[in-house]
Amino acid sequence: MFCLPGRRMAASFRFRRYIVGFVCAQTIFILFQVFVFYPCVVRAPLDLDLLKREADTTNLDAQFDQTVPYPYAAHWESLDNRPIPSWYENAKLGIFIHWGVYAVPGYAVNGPSEWFWYWWKIDQDFLQRRRKAKVITGESVKKFVADKFSSDWQYSDFAPQFSGEFFNPEKWVDIFKASGAR
Repeated sequence: MFCLPGRRMAASFRFRRYIVGFVCAQTIFILFQVFVFYPCVVRAPLDLDLLKREADTTNLDAQFDQTVPYPYAAHWESLDNRPIPSWYENAKLGIFIHWGVYAVPGYAVNGPSEWFWYWWKIDQDFLQRRRKAKVITGESVKKFVADKFSSDWQYSDFAPQFSGEFFNPEKWVDIFKASGAR
């Protein structure tokens, strides 16, 4: 079950949610904003001189409140006892959508279909020379295109069919809000 950020829960679950937040889905990428980790940058004015400034590295432990009074091991019991960083409760969750023409055929050899073009057009000889191993074949994608469309079909031929007919932004917003994105 996914817990919304506003709910109260045990520290161990909050920390687990913190770790899970860094897991990246292939199509919907869930990213914590970088500014959460660098509060001194957030307070700085947004101008081109910002890139030239040196980062304030004095007393970083106090700034980030991430010092741990004891070492911890890489197992859940130890992590459950670790304090949650003070910035975590106010961390923002962002969602990035990558939706493209590859959704029209909706076919994938393995993994997400956004790699459709790669598997369709990859130079198999190059792949075999490069990996010096069994060729990862794009033949199933080529066969799929030839069977469903035509042998001379091009990737750009999918574009007119990419209509967004079932695109429902209101439903997406509801899903994103329910996931904790702000």
